Amino acid sequence: MKRAQVAQMNQIYSRAYLTLVAAAGSDASYGLPGIRSRPRRPLQRVVLNNIAIIRMLPHTSAQTFRSTWASRGWTYQECFLSTRRLIFTEHEVSYLCNTMDHAETVNKPLSNSRLRERVSDAKFLELIPSQDSLNGVSGKLKELRWNQLKQKQLPNYTKRQLSKTSDTIDAARGLFHALENSKIRHFYGIPFRQIDARNRSRYIFSLAWHHQEVAKRNLPFPSWSWAGWVGGIQMSEPDFCSSDDQEIEIEKEDGSTMPLQDWFCGQEQSPISEIRNGPQVLGISAMTVWVNFARRSWTGLNEKSGVQSQIVGMTFASGDYAVLPIREGLTAWCYAYMDWDNVPLEAGLLGLVLQTKQQKRYSILLLRKSGDHHERVGLVRVHSWNSTRAATDGDSENSDPAIIYTDTEGTPLDNVAISDERPLWLQEAVKRTIWIS
Repeated sequence: MKRAQVAQMNQIYSRAYLTLVAAAGSDASYGLPGIRSRPRRPLQRVVLNNIAIIRMLPHTSAQTFRSTWASRGWTYQECFLSTRRLIFTEHEVSYLCNTMDHAETVNKPLSNSRLRERVSDAKFLELIPSQDSLNGVSGKLKELRWNQLKQKQLPNYTKRQLSKTSDTIDAARGLFHALENSKIRHFYGIPFRQIDARNRSRYIFSLAWHHQEVAKRNLPFPSWSWAGWVGGIQMSEPDFCSSDDQEIEIEKEDGSTMPLQDWFCGQEQSPISEIRNGPQVLGISAMTVWVNFARRSWTGLNEKSGVQSQIVGMTFASGDYAVLPIREGLTAWCYAYMDWDNVPLEAGLLGLVLQTKQQKRYSILLLRKSGDHHERVGLVRVHSWNSTRAATDGDSENSDPAIIYTDTEGTPLDNVAISDERPLWLQEAVKRTIWIS
């Protein structure tokens, strides 16, 4: 029964007339404040000279995001997939749909113009679908929903906690079911979609995710999937785009292999989101490089960048950096987003390069040997800018990673001339097939 209900989560919540959100208390037994025996917290009020002074309540979004409810993995999809939500906090009840919100303590008339406005607090946007993904131009809906999955849904979901980490795919299953009509599928939580309906061998597979902080391994899920880790992620660019130079195979239980796209075609008789117990070993054919690292602190650069940059969160983080030679006398330093904190970097790591056709942006999967296969341990993001640039705190897909250029003495350079020639680090790349579990 539970398995059947999990498979129908998108239908249950999207077709519900109203979803009750218990954003109060530390567990499910706390109840709903204002209902039966559970009282609300009273407003703080003082009267001075016949004038009542009442302390304003925090915005419902602030109360909601501080709640235990907002930290639980299972509750993310129930809120995102619902169309109308009644949120019970310690102080009040608020209404949130996909176009507006309304708190009972605020006397705010509902006019037709109000109904066309967005929600009153940007924090709520993390809990609901974007208007474009619901009502956008039909030809662009697939792209809009793909971007929403990568930029909002999966990053927000992976920040939450699960009592059983084995539920990490199940607790997001409704999100993937809701995308079936857009032909967006997943393999152990990694989004997959074809980019050419006439050529099924052309597809995108979102392997270029990264952790902002080191995470914990979540066996038995594979290391190349975010499901194989406990920790929040960001989805980066570029993704893995299949081409004549890059392709993926899977290793089946009997040791035979088949192209990833053929696996999906063979599963079309099954519900799209039920692809969860398939082979866990990927054979990725792409360019590989050996990546060397060094630990650096950029205190001087942060001071030089000025107060304004620091106010908006643009900083040069201290930590481990990939050292990538660009040409003679010029080196690029790119931050290494490590999945684990116990990975020795002194001797370097094998890097598998995901690149765009323009060859201006790269994602490098960092790998180490583990038994008969390799396992993923981190990611490096590379953008070929012509100047040293800081990163923005809370790096997202649409923000640029930090890159620091130095000369032969290791001195940072503000501006550099970047040609269209392949950088030295990529000229040394060799195409190989690496099997990752």
